[in-house]
Amino acid sequence: MKALVTALLLLSAGLLGGCSTGVFQSSADYQRTDYAKEVKHDIDRQIRAEIFKEPPPGSTSPTYSASDWSRYWVKEVAKYRTAFPASKAYQGPAGKWFADYIVSTRRTEGLPELPVGGDQGHPTKTWE
Repeated sequence: MKALVTALLLLSAGLLGGCSTGVFQSSADYQRTDYAKEVKHDIDRQIRAEIFKEPPPGSTSPTYSASDWSRYWVKEVAKYRTAFPASKAYQGPAGKWFADYIVSTRRTEGLPELPVGGDQGHPTKTWE
């Protein structure tokens, strides 16, 4: 019985200690401090996947397709330029920063330019 009480006390202390160390963040705290890091990490992960010739998220094809990646990135860039962030609590870089980061990082990695206003991967011009 004494061991059970001790275990419960230690567990309670550990849980309460977590509150003061930021282990348990509110949604607003997460939006202010960690969300931008997660977004950048996800972008970097997807760029690595493209470099390694993996299919983009949501692709119905199990193989690499440059046009699938192009469509994926055009949608992502448009999302960051127009509909980011969705949360009013967010305090990180603006969506334009993430859109520009996608374009510049892909260029640095030697990946194909993204079409703007093109049809089915046939560009009328490229992102600047």
